[in-house]
Amino acid sequence: MTKYGQTYGFSATTHIETLEKYIGGAVLDYVMVNTAEYPEEALKAYVESHEEPVKDDLSSNAHYTIVRADIVNDQKMEKSKSDSLVRSLIRHDSDKLAKTIVESVLGGV
Repeated sequence: MTKYGQTYGFSATTHIETLEKYIGGAVLDYVMVNTAEYPEEALKAYVESHEEPVKDDLSSNAHYTIVRADIVNDQKMEKSKSDSLVRSLIRHDSDKLAKTIVESVLGGV
């Protein structure tokens, strides 16, 4: 998801270009892109905050390997009423993410 005031309007390519700029000229080897659908209720909340899913505009002839997979948690994130911080409603699923890394990046080790 984009973040208003920080990455508003950034596409996947813009995120990568910015990351590579700040890591001192090093280039990324792998880029993971979520392919799962987001819950409508969560998307509406993000739109109200001027935030949106990052547009996948990655080219197949990029210098990095693109891994597209469902890596988002299926469960709705509930915020505690005592929590005053703004929290993400959509989060990565650590098990899905780990499995995707092992299968795609490490070759199923």
